[in-house]
Amino acid sequence: MHAQALQENEKFEKTRSLSIEIESLDFARTIIEENADFIAEQAMAEEIRNNNQDTESIKQKANEKISAFFEKEKEFLAREKSLQLGFLQNNPSREFLNENSSLLLISYEGFFFLEYSFTGGILKNNFLKAEIESENAKKSLELPISYVQHAVVLK
Repeated sequence: MHAQALQENEKFEKTRSLSIEIESLDFARTIIEENADFIAEQAMAEEIRNNNQDTESIKQKANEKISAFFEKEKEFLAREKSLQLGFLQNNPSREFLNENSSLLLISYEGFFFLEYSFTGGILKNNFLKAEIESENAKKSLELPISYVQHAVVLK
């Protein structure tokens, strides 16, 4: 009877530990998604504040910052959290993002509305998928085709 109780307790602790690990991955994924949104929005707004209204240039700056963020996040997770961020289909390089995104700018009397879209390319078949992996669990992360982030700037 005592051995069975120990065995049940061990199963419980393994399950509890795995649940905590999965929750940690969920948290990391949420932070990555929210930070990517924030970086895209801020990059667009910064370019408008710097008097840049060229949509291709704004898109390229946003993609440069998004790409750099993913690279830094990958390093941070490995170093600080013992988590691996691996891209399964396509890497979020500046070039890949430039080829698979678009930017819309509408301005009127000092009011600027920007919309960054991840299009997936002309055929809409270029996905950006990743996994965040811990010792015993994995969580997927995706920048979906039709992902949109907005920025509104009043100047």
